[in-house]
Amino acid sequence: MVSMQLRLGQRLAQRAVLVQRAEILEATGTDWAERIAAEAQRNPFLRVRQPATAAPIPESAALPPDLHAWLGSQIRMAMADPEDRALAFRLLEALEPSGWLGQPLSRLAPGAEEQAARVLHRLQQMEPAGIFARDLRECLMLQARDRGQLDPAMAAVLDRLDCLASDGPAAVARAAGLEEQTVLRCLELIRRMDPKPGAAFAAEDAPLREPDLIARRTASGWSVELNRSLLPEVRVAPLPDGSPADVRQMHQEALSLAKATGLRGRTLLAVGALVVERQRAFLDEGPAALVALGIGEAADALALHPSTISRTVTGLLMATPRGLVAVRDLFCARLAEGTGALSAPALQALIRETIAAESAHAPLEDGEIVEALARRGIHVARRTVAKHRTLAGLPPAAVRRRAAPSGSEAVAFGRQPVPLGGRN
Repeated sequence: MVSMQLRLGQRLAQRAVLVQRAEILEATGTDWAERIAAEAQRNPFLRVRQPATAAPIPESAALPPDLHAWLGSQIRMAMADPEDRALAFRLLEALEPSGWLGQPLSRLAPGAEEQAARVLHRLQQMEPAGIFARDLRECLMLQARDRGQLDPAMAAVLDRLDCLASDGPAAVARAAGLEEQTVLRCLELIRRMDPKPGAAFAAEDAPLREPDLIARRTASGWSVELNRSLLPEVRVAPLPDGSPADVRQMHQEALSLAKATGLRGRTLLAVGALVVERQRAFLDEGPAALVALGIGEAADALALHPSTISRTVTGLLMATPRGLVAVRDLFCARLAEGTGALSAPALQALIRETIAAESAHAPLEDGEIVEALARRGIHVARRTVAKHRTLAGLPPAAVRRRAAPSGSEAVAFGRQPVPLGGRN
């Protein structure tokens, strides 16, 4: 019996360590700094020194001053079609300070609800996650999907938020046919979500948040470093001789937190360095140079578990000379057509470049885009071009032809920068 209790205690301790490690990797730099500060208030062995100066961040990576400016910049990048863009800005004007869309599409776009729904779907993929939601369930659903946490159990819990509020987790578990522990796990994840993703912009000049990593071009190539302005120095005071058990426990907790801080920094830096190395062409040339990079591939390269990589890149932001980039967006699926390392976002950017160079009065059909790409050594099927042209928000040739005005002026589809498209 004693040995069984000992083994159970060891398993519970190991489980607690794994849970803590997951929380550490999923926390943003700001969240982790706040946690350290809170622990230092409670634990007298922790010695925390805040950074003396903030790390310089590339000027082009500075965040917009308010919610509308931040989303407006994303809309201008993501939507080349003039009608879609105009409709997107109409929806943006109706956005509430909470980040929710408080009016129905039938009122905002009477007679064009189908187009508005399509535009809204694209707006809901923008940062911060959960933006343009129409209710709490949709807001949390968008954030869960963005974090890779929207499994059937999470969806079932989010579908029963009213039951959760009135009757509790046990009732939700019975209604959804889930174990109560599964519901509690989902609730723990939901508590880390933001029900009002636009509220962070309420104060004047409030940024989205500080980046966790900073990528720089150096004389020898590209380098990546941790944003030291988010990293307080953590030290642990020595344990006096003869300390009682509760004091020794507190000292051990301080040591664990200091060790966790170091582990977090090393893991973030390793993942960031790998991504910068694999995607250096993107940093040099832009989205058209994004190469395919999978979570599993990164895990193999760093000898880490794929779940560790996934947790690390959740919400991870990197400042680059090209602006602020969500590191998860630099993980791109490989096209399944024997196109080497070509990624889906890169193909969309190449299609956009090709369309931007066409004659407005003689737009290229999808088959002609296939031929243009083949001349650049990129061989894809016509249906693939059609699919990724649509994902890039570019209309077919017939629509582009009708949009071309008479006279010398022409509508230049595709001339706006393309977003990374990691969640498309």
